Amino acid sequence: MEKIKSILSNKSAAGLYLLTSPVTAGALHTLAEEQKFSFSHLHGEAVATEDAFMDEIQQAANFPDYFGRMDESIIDCIQDLDHWYPRKKGYVFLYDDFHNLAKGAPETFEMVIECFQEGLHFWQERGQKPFYIFMRGDSAFLPTIPTI
Repeated sequence: MEKIKSILSNKSAAGLYLLTSPVTAGALHTLAEEQKFSFSHLHGEAVATEDAFMDEIQQAANFPDYFGRMDESIIDCIQDLDHWYPRKKGYVFLYDDFHNLAKGAPETFEMVIECFQEGLHFWQERGQKPFYIFMRGDSAFLPTIPTI
């Protein structure tokens, strides 16, 4: 928990992480709120297709009704987070059980990771608000990202 708190309090630590800590979604939400960050929780337990993922991210991240349900739309909406959360100082996504999408639709999972990385890059370049993505699930599908 202290490691996560340290990461969230360090703007330069914004990035994509594999979460192996037993921290609950509620506790992570509280930590995000303490930093005045928005918090979006993607529940992946029933997400094994592209359509299911698009439904889940739209609902979890409060993407607008005009969300186009394709990779460019995910990137656009991530880049527009400050329009929906203008008073927030940063953004936190928690994606639980991501391995279900990785197993059920591997190409979609790769696309999602690419979209997340592009969104992270966008926010890092702007330098104003940090964006953190915590992925929780089978580490075999994300062997190269930092683990906390």
